[in-house]
Amino acid sequence: MLYKTSEQENISLTQANEYLSKLVAYASDQTHLAVEKAAKIIGVKLCVLPSDADFKLVEPIIQEAIVKDCADKLYPFFVCGTFGTTNTTAIDDLPGLANIAEAEDVWLHVDAAYARASLAYPEFRALAQGIERAQSISFSTNKWMLIHFGCSPLWVADSTYLIKALQVTHAYVSQNEVYQEGTKSDIKSVRNMRNWQTQLTRPFLALRVWCVLRMHGATGIRANIRTKVELAQWLDKKLRDDGRFEVIAPVVFGLVVFRVCPESLDYCLQSDVNRATMLLLQRIQADGQIFLTGTKVKGCSVIRVAIGSTFVEQDNIEALYQAIVQAAASIGIFSN
Repeated sequence: MLYKTSEQENISLTQANEYLSKLVAYASDQTHLAVEKAAKIIGVKLCVLPSDADFKLVEPIIQEAIVKDCADKLYPFFVCGTFGTTNTTAIDDLPGLANIAEAEDVWLHVDAAYARASLAYPEFRALAQGIERAQSISFSTNKWMLIHFGCSPLWVADSTYLIKALQVTHAYVSQNEVYQEGTKSDIKSVRNMRNWQTQLTRPFLALRVWCVLRMHGATGIRANIRTKVELAQWLDKKLRDDGRFEVIAPVVFGLVVFRVCPESLDYCLQSDVNRATMLLLQRIQADGQIFLTGTKVKGCSVIRVAIGSTFVEQDNIEALYQAIVQAAASIGIFSN
């Protein structure tokens, strides 16, 4: 970002560093914590904006924040949109965020860690409208791509700024590299990824992707995704039909987020519902056979069922539902 700033303002990189304390990045209250951590590491301000009723970051909210910050002599430089949030798999207003990014000349990054793999299915691609206008996109292959942890592809529209910021040249590592300033393709022989990241050396992570593609192909990956989505839809219907549970977000991919339905309790204060939901989670996991995670969404304690494991099948989800029902009964929440 500093290289981009120095070029735009026609100033030196040293002067550009003076902008650091005034740079502002934008994310929503549903954005992954990695963005907050990154902002702390590089020392820039992070403006966390409220998501809407559907847990999405929308254009008017971020536009208002940018106008205010510009009036305060700050420099908006980065917007993070999410395609499939961690809490609910909500999809931010990507076309709206792209409009702002282009109008304000800020970098739009899309965190698609979980849901990017779903685009292997044509039917999901309409959900990602606007993602093609991002400057960068990241996703995790371990979510739905049948690949182990530690392999997260990053796509950038223009690698020029990335390489300029991270390239360090020494004779003992630069024998076969030449960077052509002002061009997008910087290396004449092999694209050396040390110029794209902070690491000097790295494992051959792409081999994992190659092996899975060779073994399963697009057909196998699509089949895995379809199975997980169908299992999530089955559980969604069972929980909604039961009456004791409230699914708080539409099930679009393989995540089901639910809580104890307030109508199932004698007292319907938010604190009572939250307490009952967390107690339900504890009971479900008490025998060590099932592991789920809890989170909070807009002040509501909820339970997340992320159906993504390669080996999860229909009978596993049926057993999970029975465990949920039994746990509910054990804490005095009975069906009507």
